[in-house]
Amino acid sequence: MGSIIVSGKGIEEFNLEDKKYLGINFLKGCKNIEDMKYDLAAEQFKKALNKNPKDARVWHNLGKAFTELRNYNEAIKSYKKAISLKPALIDSYINLGLVYEKIRRYKDVASIYKKAIRTNIPEIYKIFHLYGQMFMDLKQYKRAIGFFKEALERGPDLAKSGNIFYDLAFCYSRIGNYERAVENYKEAIELLPFFSSAYFEVGCCYEKLGKYNLAVDIFQKAKNLSPGYMDFLPKLITDKIKVGDQTGALREYKELQRQEEELKDMVAKLSIKLKKKRIK
Repeated sequence: MGSIIVSGKGIEEFNLEDKKYLGINFLKGCKNIEDMKYDLAAEQFKKALNKNPKDARVWHNLGKAFTELRNYNEAIKSYKKAISLKPALIDSYINLGLVYEKIRRYKDVASIYKKAIRTNIPEIYKIFHLYGQMFMDLKQYKRAIGFFKEALERGPDLAKSGNIFYDLAFCYSRIGNYERAVENYKEAIELLPFFSSAYFEVGCCYEKLGKYNLAVDIFQKAKNLSPGYMDFLPKLITDKIKVGDQTGALREYKELQRQEEELKDMVAKLSIKLKKKRIK
């Protein structure tokens, strides 16, 4: 959940000046997080704070460690401290909001996101996107749509907006506006051409609109992108029958049977391996 500040490098990759500026405990803590040793990370960040208690990055990363340890109260305190020290630290707003959402404190989610919006920090579109996702999870799709639109208007690079278009389309589909859903799913696909879930959702929208030929075409593309993904096949079979392609439907049905047999065989082999481990 969320990000850490200054990661992606092993400690040995930082030069002496970096180590002096960032502090060896801070760097060790980052490495511990990357290695999923969150209790050790928390200890290193606490040591770093003893040396520099006003470093927002350390408080942020301590919040990350506490979050992974499911110590949400301490995570909240740490992220709040990071924000108080550096109000433009967007990752702290994001992570704090995600913690509040995880423990179902939705009023606090709204409060921290509103605070971020008032601060007008860089990349604020991320906050609007997360705000929309919260309402989407609560099945308040119309409210979510407003925030997703705002996120897109706030100007993320096109390369970063594919997931926003996808979420916007999902909400339109859930309120029955399938035409608008298709438009936005197509935007997502244009930006993320290997996003097989978007193809699947477009096909479902075409089904709702009674456009079965288009549904067949899009499910076929989805199948070609993810040949091992079985969820597309029942849809493809049903829609091919509806458009009169009995031969194609039979071919897809045989493919579905083959995949089901492979899956059963895989499960059986895995079961045998697990039994052998238990015997040992």
